[in-house]
Order: sequence, then structure tokens, then C-alpha cells
Amino acid sequence: MANDERLTAPQFQQAAGVEHWRMLAFGASAWFDAPSQTTGAALVRRITELTDSSGRLPDVDLRASGVHVRIGASGSPGMSLADVELARAVSAAARDLDLAADPSALQCVQLAIDALDKPSVMSFWHAALGYERLGDDDLVDAMRRDPAIWFQQQDRPRPLRNRIHVDIARPHALALEAVEAVKALGGHETYDGEGYATLADAEGNEADVLPLLPGDELGDRRETADWRVLFGAMTFYPIVSPVRAAELAVVVAGLADEAGLPLLIDLRPDGVMIDTGKDQWEDERFADLARRIQARRAAWR
Repeated sequence: MANDERLTAPQFQQAAGVEHWRMLAFGASAWFDAPSQTTGAALVRRITELTDSSGRLPDVDLRASGVHVRIGASGSPGMSLADVELARAVSAAARDLDLAADPSALQCVQLAIDALDKPSVMSFWHAALGYERLGDDDLVDAMRRDPAIWFQQQDRPRPLRNRIHVDIARPHALALEAVEAVKALGGHETYDGEGYATLADAEGNEADVLPLLPGDELGDRRETADWRVLFGAMTFYPIVSPVRAAELAVVVAGLADEAGLPLLIDLRPDGVMIDTGKDQWEDERFADLARRIQARRAAWR
């Protein structure tokens, strides 16, 4: 079997040496416990060394309690023998670092929207979220950080079923653009609040888009201008080399551990996303941590 030949989920799961991995949506995932972000960053570095020559960096999410790795998340159907080999190598690297796997920590969340007019409803959410289309039924976050949305075709109305709405926080200019794009596609505004707008698609599914007022407590300061406050404080640094991405992750993990403020550090093929998580940027220590990360990144370029 060629390295690029596609495997089904059961075929991948039955392969030897991938007992730490679970096939969820959009790829195979594994979680490895780590006592600190600095310790977890050591595994991140090993993973990037494994993939640097191929440029096939998996999705790697560094957390205060461990590392989540997702392989085969590109949207191509099935897995490959190369994916199996990479999964084995990552597990071996974790064993070398005495990091235990915990498959029970794995979870994948997807939202489902029922629709009579699926093309119209899907276009609304495509514009509101800035997601990418995956086939005829799915919208996915290009960074694979936020939940995917699956659209299910309905043949009859199901009134009184919808009791939720989605909050969408994007940088100010992009939030304004999203509101206008949604309206241009036939979406309508059901509430104009101070700083946010509630928009509904053709079938009444609602989204709150924010912030619509200018001003960013971190982004407006020169020393933390790389950051944007959404639900959490976030920054993204484009980096094309997996090894360089790992180097940045190691630096950020060390600063986070030193400050006692855990961060969400996500490595993707095109860069590194750093995120406080919801509302954690309000900790009085975070502004200094953000400043130090930005300064180290500027000096490191």
C-alpha cells in the first residue's frame, strides 16, 4: 500500500502502534498529559522536528495540562500510511518524555443546523463566521480551533425547536464587514445593541456579532498592539517552519509558566495562535505577560 493511499477510520484504528489515538471528526487525535506548559513544549518541539522536512505539521494545541495533537485534519477523506507513521512517532516521542496518553480527554464538538433552504442558510453562516466550505454540508474554521457546523437538509418546518444562538467575536473591522456581508446575502438584523448586532438567517437562526464599537484595551497600546481582545485576548504569528513555530511555543510556554497564567498555544502549518481563553485576559498580570511575549517575538524575528 502506498504512503498516500487513503485508509478508512477502522483501518487506521486497527493499525499497530496507534492505541493512543482516536478517530474523531476531521482526523485522528491524541492527548498527552504534561505537568506544565514548559514540559508540554518539549513534546511540541519533538513533533516539529519529526515533521520539519515534510512540512506536514499536524495541529498541535499546547495547554497547561498537556498537549493535544490532531493528524489528518486537512479535509482530505480518510487517513494515510504516512499519518499512521506520524502517529506512531508522536506516541514514541511522548513516551521518551514520560508523558502519558489519556484518550478519555479527547472530544470534538460540532454544531448542527437544520435547514429547509440549505444554500441560503449556509451562505449566511459562511459570511458571519468567515469559515471555509468543506463539501456541500460543512463549514469549518480554517484554523481548526472553533467548532465546525454541519447543515442538515430538512423536508418540513420544525417550529419551536431552536432555543440557542451563536456569539461571534471578531476583530472590530472584520465584525463590521461580517454584518454587511450577511445583510447583502439576505440576512436581517433583529436587534441593534450597543456594541453588537443580532442577525438572523432566512430561517430565523440567530447570531450576535461583536464588537461593533472601536477600541481595544490591549490592541490600542503600542507594547501590546499584536493582541486583540475578543472573548479572550488573542494574537497570531505567521511562521512557515514547524521548528521555528516550536521555538516560539517553547518561549511562550516558559513565560506563561513564569507568570502563572496558562495560555492556549496552538500550532498550525502557517503559524502560532496564542489565546488566553475566555475572560482570562482580565487578570491584572496578563497585560505584562502580553507585553513580554510581544517583545520576545519582536526580538526573535
